[in-house]
Amino acid sequence: MTHIELSSKGRIIFCAAGTGGHVFPALSVFAALKDQQPLLLTDPRGAAYCQDIPEEEKLILDSGKGSLTSAKVLGAFLKKSYANARYLNKLWHENRPSVVVGFGGRSTFIPLLIACKMRIPTLIHEQNAVMGRTNRVLSYMVTCIMLSFPETRRCPKIGKRYYTGMPIRSEFLGHTPEPLKKRGDIRLCILGGSQGAHVFSSVIPRALILLPEALRKRLFVVQQVQEEALPFVEAFYTVHAIRHELFCFSDRVAFLMKGAHLVICRAGASSLAELAALACPTLMIPYPHALDDHQKDNAYFYAEHRAGWCILEQDFTPQRCADFLVEHLVDISSLENAGKAMHTLAKVEATEKLVSAIVSLKQG
Repeated sequence: MTHIELSSKGRIIFCAAGTGGHVFPALSVFAALKDQQPLLLTDPRGAAYCQDIPEEEKLILDSGKGSLTSAKVLGAFLKKSYANARYLNKLWHENRPSVVVGFGGRSTFIPLLIACKMRIPTLIHEQNAVMGRTNRVLSYMVTCIMLSFPETRRCPKIGKRYYTGMPIRSEFLGHTPEPLKKRGDIRLCILGGSQGAHVFSSVIPRALILLPEALRKRLFVVQQVQEEALPFVEAFYTVHAIRHELFCFSDRVAFLMKGAHLVICRAGASSLAELAALACPTLMIPYPHALDDHQKDNAYFYAEHRAGWCILEQDFTPQRCADFLVEHLVDISSLENAGKAMHTLAKVEATEKLVSAIVSLKQG
C-alpha cells in the first residue's frame, strides 16, 4: 500500500483498477479535470498504465490477484481489503473528498463503499455491455451510474443511470482514415489485449499463407505478439515473405490503429470505442474467459450495427480467417461501409459528459 496524505479537503477521487479497460477511461476524465487536482486510486496492475502521473497524484492499494474461488486467494483478499478499509476510512474522514468516481476493478469496491456510507457524492462508469460485478453491487448505493452502451445487461433499471458513451484518450480523436485502394498496400493491424493473444499468433500467420499470392503480397502486418511467441511468428513471416512489424507492448497503439485498413482484435469496450473514434473496420474475436462473457456482448453490439464482424474464438480457424480476409479485402466497399458505421457509434463527447456530471456532483 502506498500511503499519501491529501493536501486539502474536497478533492475528486478517481478509482480504477486492474486492466487498461478500466484505467484508460478514468485517465481520460482525470486529465480533463487536471486543474482541480484530482487523485487517482488504483492497484499495482492499474499503476502500470499510470506511470506518467506524479506520485503525489495517485494512491496504490493492493487487494491481491487471482480468482476469488480459491480459499487462499479469498483469504488474502479479505485481509488486504480490511487493511485498505481501515486506512481509507481514516483518510476519507480526515480529508473528505468532494466526489468519488469509480471505473471498475475489484480494488475500487472499498473506496466507493466507504464514500457511500459517508454520504459523499459517488459516480460509477461501466465500460462494458454487461455490468461488472463490482459496479453491479455498487449500483444500488451510488449517486449516479454512467454507461458506455445504450443497453447494459445486468444493470439495475433505476432512474439514476445515464448513457454517456466511453471516454477515450485524446490521441484517438480528430482522425480521418486513409481510404483503402483497390491496388497498393493493405495495412492489417492485430491487437491481442494488454499482453497479446496466443490464439492470434497461432491462427493468423497460418491464415495469411492461405491467401492468394497477389493479395498476400499487398499485406503489411502490424501484430502484437506474446513474448514467448515472438521468435516463431517472426521466423514464419520472414520465411513466407510477409511484410511485418511485430511488438509485445507499444505506446504507439493509437498511431498503429490510425494507419490500419482493418484491425483484428479482442472485444474490450475501451479498444472498440477507440476504434469507433478512428472509423476503423474491425474483426472482433471476443476473449472467451472474460467474466460474464462480456466481450461477446460488446462485439455483438458493434456487429449488429454493421460496424464490424465477430467470430467466436472456437470458430476462429486459419481457413475461417483466410476466407474472411479474401471476402473483405477484395471487396473494399464492405470495409468502407463498416468504417462509416463504426464512426456513427463513436461518442466523442463522453469525456465532456462525465466531467459535467462530476462537476455538478461537486457543486451539490
